[in-house]
Amino acid sequence: IDVISGSGYGVTVLNAKGYNDSKKYMLVIEVNNKNISDVKDIVKKLDKNAFIVVTETKLVQNGYIK
Repeated sequence: IDVISGSGYGVTVLNAKGYNDSKKYMLVIEVNNKNISDVKDIVKKLDKNAFIVVTETKLVQNGYIK
């Protein structure tokens, strides 16, 4: 989380549960299209098995986007 936010991206951390009831964290990082590869590379360096989902956002209010 510190590495991602230190790279200038806003991060929201949510508690989650894995398929085998293991404790996980879901990170919500809202970025512009041009920054998707950068964020993906950062996350993969930190956790090569990270599950990454990219969706199109229709609206963002009161947040921080790099």
